[in-house]
Parts: sequence; structure tokens; C-alpha cells
Amino acid sequence: MARGSKNEVTEDSKRIIDVCRQLLKNSGITIDEFFDSSGLSNNYWYKRMRYEAPLNTSDVEHIAFTFGLTSLDIYTRALGSDAARAGSPMISSTVSPRTPKTMTWPQTRIRTHASKPKRRTIDGLKGTRMTEYNLYCDETCHLEHDDSNSMALGAVIVPKEKRKEICVRIKEIKQKHGICATNEVKWAKARDRMLPLYLDLVDYFFDDDDISFRALLIPDKNLLDHEKYNQDHNTWYYKMYFEMLKVIFDPKQSYNVFVDIKDTHSSFRVSQLWDVCSNNMYDYDHRIIQKIQPIRSDEVQIMQLTDILIGAVCRSQRKLPEQHQSMAKRRIIERIIQRSGYKLDRSTLLKETKFNYFVWRAR
Repeated sequence: MARGSKNEVTEDSKRIIDVCRQLLKNSGITIDEFFDSSGLSNNYWYKRMRYEAPLNTSDVEHIAFTFGLTSLDIYTRALGSDAARAGSPMISSTVSPRTPKTMTWPQTRIRTHASKPKRRTIDGLKGTRMTEYNLYCDETCHLEHDDSNSMALGAVIVPKEKRKEICVRIKEIKQKHGICATNEVKWAKARDRMLPLYLDLVDYFFDDDDISFRALLIPDKNLLDHEKYNQDHNTWYYKMYFEMLKVIFDPKQSYNVFVDIKDTHSSFRVSQLWDVCSNNMYDYDHRIIQKIQPIRSDEVQIMQLTDILIGAVCRSQRKLPEQHQSMAKRRIIERIIQRSGYKLDRSTLLKETKFNYFVWRAR
């Protein structure tokens, strides 16, 4: 049988849809639980139930995984064992129409027929509840030509339901040291007289199990060769943002990502970053990465904690004359090394969950 157009609904495509419809009907789970587990949206699913478009191989894979089956099981029920094993030509193998526009950086991975679905499954008849996290992201020394050889990007990660409690605790620490709760605490402001405040904030981070940190450190920007890779510094900067973020995302959870406003073009670049991160997770309907949004760091207490941690990571690799080295900042770095158990000149273990960072070196 000749392959039809990518949106053609053949008789075999209808049989596959009918099998999936019957699986849902017989399962006893609610439609919301089904959408939650399979990653399909309401409109997307019902368009196929009306035979207006076929289910593609990725859809069948997720649906099968939801019900504890394989995609081959569904194809066999719909088409018979011989056609299923031969790889039915009427199954749409195209990327879902939900797929956002492909970005030029980095290359989006393409799911193969044999790849394992990265969606939540339903245990019995009960759906698994996602935990929603907020990520507060910032960068330091990110300009191409400044007085710093090193650069860092990082994120503090907290459960959304804990964010108010954490903000209150940060304010309390400020007030303990005679600092107004609305005053912004930044790495650049670290001085000897303020050292106890900064050490208390670092200790609070390590003592609270609900807070974690991820950073990407570039120890020497002078080695960058953008011309070799046909890119400008801004494009490379957002590639590094992607590299920093991608290991945080878990398909079983959901995320709201807040990034410090970098410049007047932040909104457009951040929208591109959202598309790329979503493509990388096959998150075409943004169920995992719900948003990436620019905000002002001075308006968010937790973002100030990010600023301190990435400032310390970056400063640990800066080549500064002795007279420009701050004793207070050195003490903060030493406290982080002591509490984390890691030196800051090499990457942590990939699975490190509390204080995770990667040292990226230009080649």
C-alpha cells in the first residue's frame, strides 16, 4: 500500500484510532488522567477521534505506554500481527502538528520509533501528580568584552508551593542583620561588614532541603571563537542557558522558569529559549516547561540568592590581582566549598541534586 500524505486518514489509521479509543473506554480512567499521562491535549485528541488527522508514531507510543502496552500491541490489535511487524505505511511518522517552529540552536532531537516515551504513566487507574517547580535564573559577567575572564549562569530551584515560605525566611535573615527586607542583596555588594549576612544566606541554602542549585561555569571567555562556529555572542549566550537548564527538567514534573532581564531584547530571546527547551523535552504543548519569563531580580527574594551563588562560582575562577581580591567574597566562596563538599574548579557529579554545576570549557 502506498503511503498517503502526512495528514491523510486512511482506513488503517482509523483502525488505530478506534483501538486507542477503546483502550481509553475500557481503562476506567478519566479523560483528564489520560491527557495528563499521555501528554496529548484535548483539541489534539478529539481532532483525531473525528478522523480529521491520524495519530503519529509518537502519539501511539505515549498512548500505549499509558496503558502498560507497547506500540506494537496497538498496531497488532488494529492491523494484525503481520502488518504491525512490517511497520504499517499508513501510520503518520511526521512530527506532531503541535511541534513549534524548529530553532537553529541547538539541533532538536528527533524521536525514533523505538525511543522510550518520556511521559508520566498511570499506575493502575490513578494518575501521578506532578510537582511544580519555580526556577530563578541569573547570570554574571556575561558580556563578551568586560574585565572578567570567567562567566556563570545559574538557577535556584524551589517547589512552587514553598516559594512564599522561602521568601519569608530570606527576609527574616536580612532583618536579623539590620537590612530592610526590600533591599536587594547582591554578590557585588558583599563587604566585610556584611559578611555574617551572606554566610547566613549560604547556610540557609544548604540547610533547607527544598532548595537546590544548578550552574554552568565558563572559566575563560577569552578562548571563545564565535566566528569559527558562525555565531554571535548573544546566540552563544542562550546556547549556554539551554545547556544549564536542560539537565534540570524532568518529564514527570512541571516548571516555571524566571530569568533576570538582560536587555531590551530579552523577551524575544527568552521566547526562543522556551521553544528550544520544549523541543528538547518533546514538550510541544508546554505541559512540562509551562513558561520562561523575564523578571527583575530586585523584585524577587529568591533571585537574589541565585545572584550570590553564581557570583561565588564565577569569582572562584576570576584572575584578579591580589589588591582587588575581597576577603569577604573569599570567605563566602570558602563556606560554599565547605558546605557543598566540592571544589569549584571542576564539575560536580551529574546526579548531584543539591549543588550542581558544570564547568564548560571552550575548544
